[in-house]
Order: sequence, then C-alpha cells, then structure tokens
Amino acid sequence: MAAALEERVRKLEENHDALFDQVQQIHKGVSTNGRKLAEFRREVQVNFAEVRGRLDRLETRFDGLEGRFDGLEGRFDGLEGRFDGLEGKVDELMPLKGMVAKLLHHYGID
Repeated sequence: MAAALEERVRKLEENHDALFDQVQQIHKGVSTNGRKLAEFRREVQVNFAEVRGRLDRLETRFDGLEGRFDGLEGRFDGLEGRFDGLEGKVDELMPLKGMVAKLLHHYGID
C-alpha cells in the first residue's frame, strides 16, 4: 500500500509540474498577446488621430470653398442686377429707335 501511495504521489507531482508548465506558457502567451494588443492599440490611436486631423483640414478647406462659392454667388447676383439695369436702359431707348426710324424714313434715308 505504501508503494501504491508513493506511485500516486509521484504521478500527482508530475501532473502538478506539467500543469505548472502549462500555466507558465499560458501566462507568457497572455503577456505577449497583451503587449501586441497594446502596440496595436497605440497604432490605432495614432492613425485615428492622423485621420481626424486630415478630416479637420478637409472640413476647413470645404468651409473655405463654401465661402468662395458664396462670394461668387454674390458677384453673379451683382452681374445679374447690372444686366437687368442694362436691359431696362435698352427698353427705354426702344421708343427712340422708332423715332429715329420715322425721321430716317421722313428724309428718305431708309
């Protein structure tokens, strides 16, 4: 019985050693994966900050373009007003055209 008990103790110690080695390997793997995950997280944060900065710069550029387009729209509105004014002046001159045509016809200069 003592021999069987000693054999059982020896197997338990072997199992204990094997389990201890497995736990150490798992811990080492977790530590390695943890470091890799931390590095990846830092890279993601850096890349995210870079992308956010680029988007902010693009937004600023779009705001600038929007301002330029608003300025162009104002200029076009001004030109449209000038053309409307010219059209009104031409309309004012139309009766004069008829008068000039009558005078030319009267003097035979058709």
